[in-house]
Amino acid sequence: MKRRAKVALIVVVVLLAIVLGLYLEMSARVQDGYAAWNTTKVVAVYIVNNDGKFPTKWSDLENAHPEFDAKDIQTFRKRIRIDFSKKPPRIEIISGRSPIWNKPNEEINQVIREVNLPENERESIYWGYKLSRISAEQDIVPNP
Repeated sequence: MKRRAKVALIVVVVLLAIVLGLYLEMSARVQDGYAAWNTTKVVAVYIVNNDGKFPTKWSDLENAHPEFDAKDIQTFRKRIRIDFSKKPPRIEIISGRSPIWNKPNEEINQVIREVNLPENERESIYWGYKLSRISAEQDIVPNP
């Protein structure tokens, strides 16, 4: 093989490795962000449905939200750490990466501020959904 072809092949392999590495890193950041987002949703619904009380362990969250079952919660646990000893619980991303969305604790604090307000005074910060009691039988309908 000619020297030029070898150099070109090496350059192509290095570029492919860089692109693959960037893709894998971005994919992990997206997955971390979704895990943080969904864990925050589950914790928020738990707080609302339990009159402002905080969850004390992961198993408290297994049936807290109609969109997520125990298997989903186990998936979130692989990416998210919740410090249940803190009041309110502190949500952190295990990998330490900076995900695409990383405001779980700010959202939980907003839920806590609003949970005791009458529903018509809430800012409906629950990601476009009405911040109110949610049961497994109730459909989640976005606010108009």
